[in-house]
Amino acid sequence: MAWNEPMPPEGSDCGRGRFRHGGGARGCSPGHHVTLYDRAKELGGHLLEASVPSFKRMSPPVRVFKGELGTLEMDIQLGVEVTPDTIRKEKPGVVIIAAGSKPFIPEIPGIGRDNVATATDLLLGKKKVKDSAVVVGGGLIGCETALWLAQQGKKVTLVEMLEDLMIAGIPLRT
Repeated sequence: MAWNEPMPPEGSDCGRGRFRHGGGARGCSPGHHVTLYDRAKELGGHLLEASVPSFKRMSPPVRVFKGELGTLEMDIQLGVEVTPDTIRKEKPGVVIIAAGSKPFIPEIPGIGRDNVATATDLLLGKKKVKDSAVVVGGGLIGCETALWLAQQGKKVTLVEMLEDLMIAGIPLRT
């Protein structure tokens, strides 16, 4: 089996004994009709901005992922927001919600100014940094964005409210 073909879970009803990592769209497709909706105009979700920094080497896997989706027998609907009416009309046997995430934007004075951007806006080129930046948040995304900016020659200050960087969700030792 290839790296992306783990053994099917015990009790799996995936047809023909195949189960592919990333869901059952390919492994369980015999006899199933899959429709993938995304309100964005492009597939990839947060993988798009996550693949921007060259040190992550994610661009080829993102292209492979998107290419493989194109080979599956499924209906892909881009730029469509799913509503309760959509679900009632389609009458699916199963609804899988993969709604992504939104950044936490703190309510602080000046947050709406033009010189304030999310990491996503920077990575996707929607906003630019001139010479320097303060990155608020020392989690994975904040640290990666700070490194990416520093590699471009920007002066970067990284601010984190916890006692160390990238420890959110890790039990703190006392």
